[in-house]
Amino acid sequence: MSQNSQSGNSPEQKNSLLTQPINKLFMQMAMPMVIGMIINGLYNLVDAFFVSRFIGSSAMAAVSIVFPLQMIIIALATTISNGASILVSQYLGANRLVKVSCVIVAAFRLIAVFSVFIAIMPIVFNQHLLRILNVPSALQTTVNDYFMPLALGSILIFILSLLTDLLRAQGRMNALFVGVLVSAIANVILDWLFIVVFNWGVSGAAVATLSGQFIGCIIGVFYFTQQMSLRKILTQSGLFDMEIVRKIITLGIPVLLQYVGAALIIGLVNGLIAASIDDSSAQWLSAYGLIGRFNIFIILPLIAMTNASQTIISFNYGGGNNERVKQALIHGIKANIKYLSIMASMLLIIPELLLSGFTTDALVIETGAKIARMMFILLPLAGISSITIAYFQGVGRAKQAMMLTMAKVYILIVPLLLTINYTLGYTKLWYAFPVADIATVALASYLFWQLRKNEVKLTVQGEC
Repeated sequence: MSQNSQSGNSPEQKNSLLTQPINKLFMQMAMPMVIGMIINGLYNLVDAFFVSRFIGSSAMAAVSIVFPLQMIIIALATTISNGASILVSQYLGANRLVKVSCVIVAAFRLIAVFSVFIAIMPIVFNQHLLRILNVPSALQTTVNDYFMPLALGSILIFILSLLTDLLRAQGRMNALFVGVLVSAIANVILDWLFIVVFNWGVSGAAVATLSGQFIGCIIGVFYFTQQMSLRKILTQSGLFDMEIVRKIITLGIPVLLQYVGAALIIGLVNGLIAASIDDSSAQWLSAYGLIGRFNIFIILPLIAMTNASQTIISFNYGGGNNERVKQALIHGIKANIKYLSIMASMLLIIPELLLSGFTTDALVIETGAKIARMMFILLPLAGISSITIAYFQGVGRAKQAMMLTMAKVYILIVPLLLTINYTLGYTKLWYAFPVADIATVALASYLFWQLRKNEVKLTVQGEC
């Protein structure tokens, strides 16, 4: 096998990442991921549909209660896969093939450690977890029936996440799309088979999810091994490289913080509304839940476009092509702003029409429209901060990426929510988001300016 083949990129693929016009390359990489992200979002809704329609509301309540634990598993999986994919892109761009092998092996060994820990947790600490989640006694058996299979099979979640991100790092978007699509379709079919036909209850939903991911893993391994030899990877990687492990985790931490922050914000907003003695708090909770669904569908394509930009940035940074890194950054910002401007326009102009597709409750529709017009008024600014975080990760500036991520969620949004709730009441909570968007863009601009200034200083000193 040739050296290029070992690296996971054919000469044509590698050349396109380093030479193809940025706008064309961006579209080729982003569109399959955008479609894949939307499919992922849709089959999560399908899961909810089968559970609530064919098992019952109590089963749906149990699945909802355990969702924070699922988010933690997904967050850990994404932390490893995102950090590893950034390093792989950088090393492929620099043609450091042995380092690519080290990253892949280190990532899989990290997966083994985390998945064993997660599998043990619900067995050893079952009662502790149920208490932390505040699960009612009537739902504890159902919660265990759903979460236990997911915990035991969590290794599939980790592997599928890593394989898809490695394919993305190599620029193999068609392979990534096929894996996501087939996995999603399999999940829908198996939901129907296990829940409706076999009547397995919530365990059937969990097994369907894991089975779909297993099929996705098989497809991912097939495409991955077409251009990368597992034997070569294992022989080149050497011992467990703790420096590589540190880099993977460090680069992936901003993603972990984003997931944890999202869960924290959702929980905090729900808690502040629920704590109110206002008779209308129930409709605000319902409306916020619907707006949250729209927000998820907005975020998923945004993540896809940001990841596409990050791959181009990482690869060309590794290849020493700073001009293309700059072009990818600018193009990514423009694409994100255009997309979010369209989404914001719809949510600001016709939120009632959008919400009416999900509910016939006039009060909930009216309340949801109020939330949308507060929450999304400056939505396009979020595209700038997201691509800036991806840029910092792509050029190995994990500290700046982490700082920007933590600032938006933990330093800005959370304190703003608490302050607004105390001063203006829970009906104005959503003004925290546009205020945080403005402050985050200001901080991103400052960090980027500082980085560029330091690079200029180093260049001048080197010339002297």
